Amino acid sequence: MSLKVALLTPGYPPTTGGIETVVGGLAPALSMRGLEVEIWTHDKTISAPKTHLDGDVVVRSFPTTRSHRFPLSYTLWQHVRRFGPKMDVLHAHSYHASPALSTLRSMQTPLVFSPHYHGGGHTPLAKLVHVPYRPFGRKLFGHASAVVADSVAEMELIRSHFPGTIDRTQVICCAADAAEIHRAMPFDDAAPTLLSLGRLEAYKGVDRVLAAFAATSIPGKFVIVGGGPDLERLKGLVAAHPRRDDIQLLGKIDREDVNRWLRTARCVVSMSNLEAFGLVGLEGAAAGAHVVLSDIPSYREVAGLAPAGQTTLVPLTSSSSEADLVKALEIAMSKPNVGPQPIRSWTDAAEEFAALYERVAHRIKV
Repeated sequence: MSLKVALLTPGYPPTTGGIETVVGGLAPALSMRGLEVEIWTHDKTISAPKTHLDGDVVVRSFPTTRSHRFPLSYTLWQHVRRFGPKMDVLHAHSYHASPALSTLRSMQTPLVFSPHYHGGGHTPLAKLVHVPYRPFGRKLFGHASAVVADSVAEMELIRSHFPGTIDRTQVICCAADAAEIHRAMPFDDAAPTLLSLGRLEAYKGVDRVLAAFAATSIPGKFVIVGGGPDLERLKGLVAAHPRRDDIQLLGKIDREDVNRWLRTARCVVSMSNLEAFGLVGLEGAAAGAHVVLSDIPSYREVAGLAPAGQTTLVPLTSSSSEADLVKALEIAMSKPNVGPQPIRSWTDAAEEFAALYERVAHRIKV
């Protein structure tokens, strides 16, 4: 009999975001392996629960409060309490999202927890909120039969902050939907393109890339894709930028166009100062772009997954880091996109997760 697995997530495609991309890639790959997969998520745009099929994946969406940072869904929590015991495994995503906390009300069902953990908030307010939230987070880690980190860097951070997880934490790296990226068509007659992709938060360092782009001598354009709390500030920086006519701040776009920009870009860049993984870098490599990343532990692991010579790491704190970034962008922008490249796929990740689900479902020590 195939396992019944519910993935609890703060969002699911077409909603955009890092966790949405991860769950949107993993769920159909698990279904292809014969698992019965359901998505349990919340949605600010609906007023009553909705269910639809995404291929063979059952997607159940529940209305939520309008809170930007921590939306809550009472109907989702009710569903978990009622139907969680009917599943073989619950797999909760995100340390910071309420769907994961709802699993504490379904104690009978084994829990796999993917926290996508950064260690703390990225703003003074978020850091302050983390303090009272920590006991809830500790209880969630304690309840999990297995904790899955996206990278060795994240695993070490989890183990240092929650020592009781040491014997239950393992790494299963994220992957890229290479087949979908490879099928995408580049935009016609596009100028040499530098691409930044992801949620717009101050810690992501897009302002740093804007400053470096102003100093580059390579002709071309800088395309920024994503939405988030740093969007308005970045609009102001773009308006005052000496190369503002070469910059496109697109906001959120659909996944099909994201893949087209990945296939168009000569260079995909991220100068984030903290990440659990580096999905954008992996997707850029799959698309054939050269990838320029900040030299942080998780990005070093992404560089190891990409084809040799396709990734450049730039230190964040050295005295020459700004000049190093300008040089790295100029070199990357001077080279053509090399076309689709083989990369770790969600099929690979699904095989590892399916094996883990089997172990926790049958109470085998992880």
